[in-house]
Amino acid sequence: MARALKNIEQGDVFRKTEKFESLWIVTRILDLYGYPPHVHISPIHDNRHPLTYSTAALNNPNLFTRA
Repeated sequence: MARALKNIEQGDVFRKTEKFESLWIVTRILDLYGYPPHVHISPIHDNRHPLTYSTAALNNPNLFTRA
């Protein structure tokens, strides 16, 4: 049975699970036809260079935790 993904919305903040603290904010929800849900995230104080992640990656505690 697949585990249910937590709902992710624009404006949600995540902490990247790594040695140095970094906070990321969801800047855009992407609707990519034929692909699982994805979002653009950017460093919390700099939205010039967004990264694309799947919502599954954001819900993976080995990669991100909610801030």
